[in-house]
Amino acid sequence: MSPDPVVAFPLDYYQILGLPPQCAFGLVESAYTDRVAQAPRREFSAALLAARERLLKDASTVLQDPVLRERYHRDQPAGTLKLEPSELAVGLLFLFELGKYQPILEREAEALKADNQDVRLVLALTHRMLALDAYRQGALSLACQEVEAALSILSGGGSLLGVQQELQALIKRWRPERILQLLAAPVEPENQLQRRAGFVLLSEVLDEREGIEGAGNDQSGLSREEFVQFVQYVRLRLTVAEQLELFEREAARPSPAAQYLAVQALLARGYTACDPPCVRRARGHLIKLAQRQDVYIELALCALLLGQTEEALKNIERSGEQPATEYIANLSLGAPDQLPGLCRYADEWFAQEVLPFFRDLRSQSFSLQSYFASPLVQCYLEQQQPVGAGAVDQRRSRPDRRENRPVFDRAVAPATDEQPLMGRRRPTLLPPPFLPAAAALVAVFLLGSGWLLSQRSAPGNPPKPEANPAPPLVAATPAPPSRPPAAVAPVAPLTGGTALSTAQITQILQDWQQAKQQALGPEHQTARMQALLTGNTQQIWRDRAEQTRQAGEHWKYRLKQLKIDEVKSPRPDRVEVVAEVSEVANFYTNNQLQSSRSYDRPYRVRYALIKSPAGWQIGEMKVVN
Repeated sequence: MSPDPVVAFPLDYYQILGLPPQCAFGLVESAYTDRVAQAPRREFSAALLAARERLLKDASTVLQDPVLRERYHRDQPAGTLKLEPSELAVGLLFLFELGKYQPILEREAEALKADNQDVRLVLALTHRMLALDAYRQGALSLACQEVEAALSILSGGGSLLGVQQELQALIKRWRPERILQLLAAPVEPENQLQRRAGFVLLSEVLDEREGIEGAGNDQSGLSREEFVQFVQYVRLRLTVAEQLELFEREAARPSPAAQYLAVQALLARGYTACDPPCVRRARGHLIKLAQRQDVYIELALCALLLGQTEEALKNIERSGEQPATEYIANLSLGAPDQLPGLCRYADEWFAQEVLPFFRDLRSQSFSLQSYFASPLVQCYLEQQQPVGAGAVDQRRSRPDRRENRPVFDRAVAPATDEQPLMGRRRPTLLPPPFLPAAAALVAVFLLGSGWLLSQRSAPGNPPKPEANPAPPLVAATPAPPSRPPAAVAPVAPLTGGTALSTAQITQILQDWQQAKQQALGPEHQTARMQALLTGNTQQIWRDRAEQTRQAGEHWKYRLKQLKIDEVKSPRPDRVEVVAEVSEVANFYTNNQLQSSRSYDRPYRVRYALIKSPAGWQIGEMKVVN
């Protein structure tokens, strides 16, 4: 029987000791001591650790002796270390410790045939390191593939469950970013598998967290408030059909937040697809929500779309949302009832507050007139019978067949050059147990549409028209947040001169300081930063984070004090702030502190906060004297 063949590795004694070729003899002993002290992970077997130490000792002995070193140079091919097959694992371990991952991958298929736990562990750790490198370079898909490969290698090693859990935790920490990346794919048939994968991951996260308001742990590291922000942001990537599927299922937990978002999806589908049954389903959810929250304006809109005009008017009277009811009343001046104002309110509400949050609807135009002109709607309304005490007057709700248009046309006020913006509302849809901890963010989120409390105009002055900006989206392959891209949650403004209170502005700027630490810190996690910034400012900081990452640099910040010096609001969607920031900033290159570039001093910054459908974001910032 022929002896087992030796296994050659691209290594030599100098490399495994961490020494340069032809080093001085006096360096060998200290190098050996250092390498022995650098013990590998505790999951490796005692036999492997002993073999590693033995080879290190052999290398030290040879390189310290002039005669043995000369013989080693003569007999051993340069850059080649020959080991017995039983030493395969230790050879792979040396390659791993030196960062030589490609030779390991080249031997992976053959090495797995050995069915050796130490071999599997080296291979898995190699894929883990490749995953982290890919993640740092912004290649999230590749990073996830490498982690999956590592998990596949370890799947047969029952004694390596701790390492498997570590890998699973890593991929779960990246999962929110992966969701955003997958759902950023275009809504074309060829991308449906990719989008569906993102949707399934989102559903898994919600299940693990036990819903939007749940207290479960999905291992993403996101707090409840941050997760609310993430869901708000991910909605911008979902179609109306995807939101319907997601939030109707979530509403059954039960979840008031998901229930209201399901209402929005159903009303968006009903209004744009001329589908009254969807409106009826939305009405069913709202009736349940009305037990704890004033949603009578939404019920009025449902009744309007179902042709139940009398019920719609009664719901307006029931509503305690003064900005909205006053706005509807002002639009109905001179009319026998408030139907004209409600019709105008409906079109503006859908156009400005609902449709921008559905990826497949935000770029299209719809109207109440086209809804009631649809034969599907007219046929549905003809077939409906009065319901209960709030039944409609069928003579009013039935479309006017003589003119082939609904009677509601008479209610719409003539168009003017300047369309006033409707009154806005902020219902709080969470039940009392959830209000203390996440009240502000979650309540703001529940409308999902970015509604803010009304900025009441001065008496006699109509509200100014507002542009309808497209909701901001991050790049198709976002530089990941290891804490997901969390969109900034809309902040409820105060009535009066500015759209945000000092406390709310302070919170936004503190969030920015935390996002800056994540983006420029050791992990260079930029998703949260991208969600908080918009426009050129977002691009500038994203480039800055990438440059520091490529240069092997990072910052560590500690905020000492943040003081708001000046606030002004030139228009409802823009707040300008001057703040004094006092922080300690330490700069590192290759993990070495660079005192010359570090600082501990205050400075003043002028910020411009911009309102978008995703909430308040920082659009400009400049250091000032």
